Amino acid sequence: MQAPLSPKDISLLAEKWLNGTLSAEEQELFNDWYNQFNDQELSLPADHPSSLPEIKIRMLQQIQQRVKNEETTPVISMRARRWAAAAAVTGLLLAGGYFISTFNQPPAEKMVRTDNGQRNKVILPDSSIVWLKPNSTIAYAGFDGKGERRITLSGEALFEVTKNSHKPFVIQSGDYMVKVLGTSFNVRNTASLPFQLTVLTGKVLVEKSLPDGRKTQQFVDPLQTLTAAGLNRLELQTAAPAQKAEVSAGTEYPMDFQNVSLADIAARIGAKFNVKCKIESESLLNCRLTANLSGQSLTRTLELIAASINMQFQLKDGEVLLSGSGCE
Repeated sequence: MQAPLSPKDISLLAEKWLNGTLSAEEQELFNDWYNQFNDQELSLPADHPSSLPEIKIRMLQQIQQRVKNEETTPVISMRARRWAAAAAVTGLLLAGGYFISTFNQPPAEKMVRTDNGQRNKVILPDSSIVWLKPNSTIAYAGFDGKGERRITLSGEALFEVTKNSHKPFVIQSGDYMVKVLGTSFNVRNTASLPFQLTVLTGKVLVEKSLPDGRKTQQFVDPLQTLTAAGLNRLELQTAAPAQKAEVSAGTEYPMDFQNVSLADIAARIGAKFNVKCKIESESLLNCRLTANLSGQSLTRTLELIAASINMQFQLKDGEVLLSGSGCE
């Protein structure tokens, strides 16, 4: 006979379900646990998040907090404790408008989460790069359809967005929406720190939803910082050099080279964009460059290098081939 699921078991299964990574055995366990309760669909509250990924992030955070509370609160019976945790999680799942028919269909959205002290580089389907900071979560669907490229953020991340004038890149973080076409910037919105946006390259539009239903907008230019100052006010300032270094710390974003060999630059390109760079012409090994390539896409980075020296490049099956007469 299967032992009752503990609060930690429930939390783990719920997280895997939200990520669409349940095994067949885990799926059966989760379904059996769910079927102990009445199947019913509940409508979402009026203030529910506008996107499915954001709903999932909030659900996961609340599930984990409920389980944590159950583990730290003394109870008389272990059985009662497990049922209390189960009921709490079930309520959260049902409140999101989910019911048993969806459990057998892995969600299309992808979720990436970091723990304390952990950083993660995520390359999105459009080749945009997200440097996810500690204790943060992003959720996104495929970017192959028409319309906007949408992503939901809880925590902090540095974004390098691939330019696409036909498909704006939109980030939803709580009451804040960040909209760009192609640029690099850092977004922070945590429970302990106010919303803050630091733009490194390009121009960014920030929109905040106010309690009375109105919305306020602010454009942010390169090397500017926008910070929430109170409930309804946004403060725009020039970003200090130290702040630029702080938001890019621990990432491979900085690509500012001073008299660096092409071989070393190729290695940095490979590490940043998850590609293999192969120098096919020995004469290219003599080349040294001074250039700031920070915030550029892979293709644009190679184009800028090629314009600086006698070099051609070819992208083929995840590999970058560099050729040309190079430098004497």
